[in-house]
Amino acid sequence: KKQKKDEDDVSRYIRALDTAESCADIVDACKDLQILETTLAESRSDIDLLVLRVRSSLLQGWIEAGNGGFAIQTCAALVRAYRAIYPTHHPLLGLQLYTLGNLQLDCGPNPKEAIDTLMEAKSILL
Repeated sequence: KKQKKDEDDVSRYIRALDTAESCADIVDACKDLQILETTLAESRSDIDLLVLRVRSSLLQGWIEAGNGGFAIQTCAALVRAYRAIYPTHHPLLGLQLYTLGNLQLDCGPNPKEAIDTLMEAKSILL
């Protein structure tokens, strides 16, 4: 029963993000999703599919809203989960690292960290 409620909540919050029409609506939807993500993460694993689904939607939302800091945090959490799920040279891990590296380069305070992340992505993807 809890699983079904969690799935329904996730679908409803993601739908709110998907239908947001303004930047303010996107930010509001992301804030709601962030609260849901925190609640889910307290009772589930970091590699739980619902947690990953929420984080993936959050990443998209923060990027659309132009909030690089939250996008980096969310993408880094996805990378940590992907490292636990996938082998070292899995393409999905490489793509997520590429996204993280680009966010770090565009919005982060440490260009060296961004370059290191992008080089790791390159070693996986090429």
